[in-house]
Amino acid sequence: EIFINVGSENGVHEGYRFGVYPATDRADVDRDQRIAVIEVRDIIGARVSRVTALFGGGQIGIGDRLELIGAEPESE
Repeated sequence: EIFINVGSENGVHEGYRFGVYPATDRADVDRDQRIAVIEVRDIIGARVSRVTALFGGGQIGIGDRLELIGAEPESE
């Protein structure tokens, strides 16, 4: 399972997608290269959400940076 420190307090909703970029102190990867894409599956609290990796989940580390890249269209 993957959790992020972004939640309801930040206005995040299920289906939001984020690009994941390496933390600035990681020397093993290019800091400007996106290493994963995640999608919010469950808002747990004000500052915590459960996400699913759409790709690259095994490369995510503590302190990596998130950038909002879109939201999955809501189904009717």
